[in-house]
Amino acid sequence: MPVLPYDLDVAEAHAELLVAVRAQGRSRGAHDLIIAATAKATRRVVVTADVTAFANLPGIVVGAHR
Repeated sequence: MPVLPYDLDVAEAHAELLVAVRAQGRSRGAHDLIIAATAKATRRVVVTADVTAFANLPGIVVGAHR
């Protein structure tokens, strides 16, 4: 599995997601937002067993893993 950098694109996506969750009034885990920002910036799907951690994040596609 490739290791993806926290680069400018990811930082911009991270900032957008922070604004969105603050507007929603629903906090998220810091690491979850970094994962989501990386997925958004690289146009990838987040595969997780905890879909609620990534629900309602703009531009984030989630695939459930069981």
